[in-house]
Amino acid sequence: MRFSEEFLDELKDRIRLSDYIGRKVKLVRSGKHMKGLSPFKPEKTASFFVDDDKRSFNCYATGLHGDLISFVQETEGLDFTESVKKLADFAGLELPTSSPQEQKVLRRRKSLQELMEATVVFYENTLRGPDGAEAREYLSRKRGLNEAAWARHRIGYAPQGWQALRDYLVEQMDATDQELIEIGVVRPSNKPGKPPYDAFRNRVIFPISDAAGKPVALGGRALEPADVLKDKGIPKYVNSSETPLFRKSSTIYGYGPARDALHQSARNGQGALTRGLVLVEGYMDVIALVEHGFPTAVAPMGTALTDDQLRMLWRVGPEPIMCFDGDGAGVKAAYRAIDVALPMLEPGRSVYVTFLPDGLDPDDLLKTNDGEGRMRDLLTGARPLVDILWERELALETPDTPERKAGLEARLFELVGTIQHEQVRTAYRREVKERLYQLSMESRRREREASWRGGSRNDRDKPYARFGGARMTQDIINDKLGRGGLGLLCYAIENPSLIEEARDALVIADFLDPDVSAIRDAMLDLQDFCGELDREAVGAHLRNLGRARSVKLLNEYPRTEPIDLNTPEGRRWLDALERFPTVAALRVEAGEDSAEAIDDGVDEFAAQWERRKRLVAERQALKARVQEDADSGDPDAA
Repeated sequence: MRFSEEFLDELKDRIRLSDYIGRKVKLVRSGKHMKGLSPFKPEKTASFFVDDDKRSFNCYATGLHGDLISFVQETEGLDFTESVKKLADFAGLELPTSSPQEQKVLRRRKSLQELMEATVVFYENTLRGPDGAEAREYLSRKRGLNEAAWARHRIGYAPQGWQALRDYLVEQMDATDQELIEIGVVRPSNKPGKPPYDAFRNRVIFPISDAAGKPVALGGRALEPADVLKDKGIPKYVNSSETPLFRKSSTIYGYGPARDALHQSARNGQGALTRGLVLVEGYMDVIALVEHGFPTAVAPMGTALTDDQLRMLWRVGPEPIMCFDGDGAGVKAAYRAIDVALPMLEPGRSVYVTFLPDGLDPDDLLKTNDGEGRMRDLLTGARPLVDILWERELALETPDTPERKAGLEARLFELVGTIQHEQVRTAYRREVKERLYQLSMESRRREREASWRGGSRNDRDKPYARFGGARMTQDIINDKLGRGGLGLLCYAIENPSLIEEARDALVIADFLDPDVSAIRDAMLDLQDFCGELDREAVGAHLRNLGRARSVKLLNEYPRTEPIDLNTPEGRRWLDALERFPTVAALRVEAGEDSAEAIDDGVDEFAAQWERRKRLVAERQALKARVQEDADSGDPDAA
């Protein structure tokens, strides 16, 4: 529905912005403005300002700003039209006259909403009447829900009769059968001349509401035993089919109350669960969590999470937590959810995932000893999407061959490539590269440890070299006699057999001093093209390149003792090298503490990694061509 600028201006004139916002946020005067704590995130110092003259708000904690309508959209999860309608109702302002066709649609929708509300009231009353005894027993004894909980969630009961609801609505609401069919509460009979029959019979009823809190559909849980249901082919849980009021893909059970609870928790800074809603699998899970002190729980409509539902979650909080059963079905549901979320990730829009213990649903867990504490630990310990993505792809097959490693890398980068936001996509690429590198290093470390366990006792007990022994690794890392990483390179230069085993780690190592980096590059050049390597040859190559300071550093570093990877000192050398290039080590050595510095370091790390991979590939290709020319007798090969 379209609204004229004149109507929107009148709406804003009728409602003083600070009065409306003051219903949700405690505001105090600050000069010509009003200020208070942000309604969008926890904070201790007020950074939320309201300017009645400009009819605008500004939240410096989140960067959000806007007018009365956008405030309703942000805090209540409504779209523009719904927000305007709510504000018009609050202000007692009639909506503008629309076209005859639009008016007809609006009247029809309002009539259907009234029938759905009457349906919910009928089922609520039936639960408390003579026909609801079995349902009350189920809710009280099996689910532990008292009458106050029934009222909170508007739980009802659909009696066993075929037309109890239909007859009530026709008589009391003057409803037509077509209207009742249209909202999905009755179904047409297959028998000619017979009236429609109730869609829900002998079921506990759970109303499903839209974002504004109006019931639009129903969910029902059968009361008959599971074996009887199986014999009859009747599902335990059923939801309304889609109607003019209800679209499964854009409806979330419990959304309105959970949204309000999250905003209240965020305003009060209560606990760690204030970054987003908690998504569970079914409405009984939601009710159990809410009744045990987790009011931000919601559920999709019995189907896989959709794009629209995920946007609704993000509209309320930036980091929703998805809580799945720990069985195979729950894991599959989690995997489907991350595939939906991955392309939509943005800064301030992420997803966390946690799994319940296998065989337990939320209600089961909450009823165990310290169930609420265990549930809180699960939710606060939820893991980021990237962890689940990595584990899923890693579990497909053990990456124990080059082909399988290549397959893992290809799958991960294909998935990461679906992320639409450029910066987030780049960040995920960096993360995947780092994890692949660490996986490779861990694999090599296990292989070496296996071979070392088979070594001779004499090798294991041999006295350490000059820089060996218990202090060797620490001395090399701290490099008390030279620049950061220089000792690692000197050992490699004087023990060339180390280089082939440690080539990847040497390539990725990020030496802070460019003159030390030049020594590494010169060493790899000579190793690739000459085969023979010593300190004098590297120094000569550096002089030819004009790297006088690199030559000076190399000459001043003390001579090292021979080592190889089958000795304790060799193992310490390789361990030091593999731990050297981490971003954390770079930050500590450089004295960088800011988040910006860390991010810059990660970006530079990724860029240098790509550059060095290209350099190694180019070196190897050039070496192969030189060798091929030499083998062919080409006089220009030298």
